[in-house]
Amino acid sequence: MTGHVSLPPLQRDAIIACLPQAVADKVPVILVKATTLSTNADLLEAVRSGSVDQPTLLCADSQSAGRGRRNTPWVSPANANIYLSLSWPLPVIWRQQPGTLSLAVGIAVGRLLQQYKVAGWGIKWPNDLWVNGKKIAGILIELATDRLQQRWAVIGIGLNVQLAAWQGEAIDQPWTDLQRQLPGLPLNRPQLIAELLTHLVAVLALCQQQGFAALLPEWQSADLLCHREILLFTEVQPHPRQGRAEGIAPDGALLVKFVGDSVATAIYSGSVRPLADR
Repeated sequence: MTGHVSLPPLQRDAIIACLPQAVADKVPVILVKATTLSTNADLLEAVRSGSVDQPTLLCADSQSAGRGRRNTPWVSPANANIYLSLSWPLPVIWRQQPGTLSLAVGIAVGRLLQQYKVAGWGIKWPNDLWVNGKKIAGILIELATDRLQQRWAVIGIGLNVQLAAWQGEAIDQPWTDLQRQLPGLPLNRPQLIAELLTHLVAVLALCQQQGFAALLPEWQSADLLCHREILLFTEVQPHPRQGRAEGIAPDGALLVKFVGDSVATAIYSGSVRPLADR
């Protein structure tokens, strides 16, 4: 613990002060909690109950039951990282191609890393961001229907900012944070949240207007799995399958050429472990 200094607690007004007006207009409700079970769970309940009827950003300083995909725990110590969720009306494009939403969000997080000149970052299908072989961020997309039968996406993002080694002991895979990638640079969480939200709104708007095809080249340039040997884990298979990742399809599917197959199979759900570095 020696030498670790927690970041200041989040303040709603500080986040709003950093937001461009155009973004504030698109996300009119900004909420901050000192602690909660899960920002995604909170917003899902708010959408279903009707207490949220416009795009809303919810941030928390800590989560006691933060989670990633497949209900894996997301380590969420206080005043260390970014834990946020955004409720967003679900447009037709994502009802037709739901798998592309998490890919689009990954691009938004990647743009933030690129903005800060973080070297060696990339996206691991479908929703993790890694830097030089270590995880720095994750994305959780969940859907909800409000009382008027309107469909919403709740977009959860966890981004490691300044995590002490002892705080990360419970993480079950290699990890890193922004401070380790940007030593000596003062990190301002309200500013980071505002910048991340700005990138997120821009990506969502572009995808809604032009479809994921407009983002596909950008995603491909950040793809950490393409042409790598992988293990694919799915809920329907008792054992992982080995294959070679061959990029992604326009609808967001991971293309995998399994051992013994001559053509690639489109995979829409699962988790992936690369077998070796490039």
